[in-house]
Amino acid sequence: MRSTYSLLLVVLLAAAIGAFYLLSRGAATLSPSSPPLGPSLPPSNLRVISLAPSITEILFALGAGENIVGDTDFCDYPVEAKTKAKIGTMISPSIERIIALGPNYVIATRSSGNRIETAQALAKAGIQLVAVSDASIADLRGAFLQLGDLLGRKKEALALAADLDGAAKKLTALSPGLTDRTALWIIAREPLYPAGKKTLYDDIMTRMGLKNVADWDGWREYSGEVLRATPPDVIFDTSGGPGGYYAKNFGLTKAEVFELPTDEFSRPGPRLAPALLKLCDDLAARTKWANE
Repeated sequence: MRSTYSLLLVVLLAAAIGAFYLLSRGAATLSPSSPPLGPSLPPSNLRVISLAPSITEILFALGAGENIVGDTDFCDYPVEAKTKAKIGTMISPSIERIIALGPNYVIATRSSGNRIETAQALAKAGIQLVAVSDASIADLRGAFLQLGDLLGRKKEALALAADLDGAAKKLTALSPGLTDRTALWIIAREPLYPAGKKTLYDDIMTRMGLKNVADWDGWREYSGEVLRATPPDVIFDTSGGPGGYYAKNFGLTKAEVFELPTDEFSRPGPRLAPALLKLCDDLAARTKWANE
């Protein structure tokens, strides 16, 4: 499942570059102070469908797992997510299945392959779509609060936000030693896809003080020849591939390579904060600059 999910991420990136328009407009959003949209029901009675594994993880972490009546084929964490009715993939959910499940809300994210066509189809069916953002740590924090507000789980949402705040603070504490060091965050290897500007991963590196070599917005295929000729000081890899890849294929023996768990980083949610804390500890232990 993990390798399949990683492959899907590559497909989504290629599609986005080819004008396959991901969900970035046309969907309702909720601010922490906004009243819930749609039916006036007790939060415990709301029926929701998740259109992304990251959303599913957030909902369970909020204690709202019982509200989920459907999720995607790739929603497999926590284990209870596997028991939910499946509505297809993020990129191509079955509108018919969604309608049959009778949700009060369908919850999507703007960066995981949920498409504007899906939003339009749901609107035509009279189903309320709520879209949250996770293109930065601040965005993800806001998503916790938005969904906590929607589902009557404000206390749980604040706890998740506090965990993320702690991780963000630790990232910033690394900045003095890492400032002006170069870095790439690779989510796929063949071809190479690094995270550019206006992505969560760029935000993480920027908070550390690192300079992202991928200085374009979003996602773009990266040349192996360029990587070999001008290697960054640090490479973060969440592709899930085997170790030693960059030394073997590009002769990069001086770059500090961090092979990170795929799901914790590619599904921005409650597992991100502890993963970031561990990354900070590993950086401090392995890079001499972080301690200068």
